[in-house]
Amino acid sequence: AMELAEPLQAATLGVNLCLAGVGELSRLPRGTLLSFSSGVVLMVEEYNPPCVDMGAEIARLHRHSSGQQLAAEAFSQAAKFSRGLVGVVEVAGSVAVGDTFRVEPEQLPKWLR
Repeated sequence: AMELAEPLQAATLGVNLCLAGVGELSRLPRGTLLSFSSGVVLMVEEYNPPCVDMGAEIARLHRHSSGQQLAAEAFSQAAKFSRGLVGVVEVAGSVAVGDTFRVEPEQLPKWLR
């Protein structure tokens, strides 16, 4: 979306885990579980909005494909609802490249439905 000259690397964003195959990942609600084939379970806590400081750093490190300087707010605009999630570890372990996972929506107890 920012038309960068060089691809943006996950490490530049401080990503702990990259996932593929979940439509609208950033919109998963609090309480959703991500259960990995390794046994690890992560629970969604909240949406992780694009960081203004991160946008300034990306603008410093990258150029537009035209060679022009990026605007500091380019990242925040491009990453809106595509940034990621903050989660907590429910079941600890290791996740490896290629591990499969299931997205399990929060199941409210019957008395809360």
